[in-house]
Amino acid sequence: MAKQEKLREAMENRTEAPVSTSTKADKKDKNQKENWFVRTGKKIGKAFKEMFSELKKVNWPTWKITLTSLVTVLVVVLFFLLVVMGFDSLWAWLLGLLV
Repeated sequence: MAKQEKLREAMENRTEAPVSTSTKADKKDKNQKENWFVRTGKKIGKAFKEMFSELKKVNWPTWKITLTSLVTVLVVVLFFLLVVMGFDSLWAWLLGLLV
């Protein structure tokens, strides 16, 4: 009951809403979206800003580590190249025996 009485008192003591001094043009400017090109430009700018921010955080490898990784990859690729070539030659030789 106390809540209802407080609510009733608040409703009775309520005053009129303040009259707005802004014009219709001001409201239109506030509610109107920005141009598509402006919004897209801002999004692209934000994306580039975040991208460069992330690139600054990257722990880039040294030249020695990069060279070591390159040599390792080349050796593994060459090894599997020889394995595949060996199987290919084997299957070609076996197929030649059948024909």
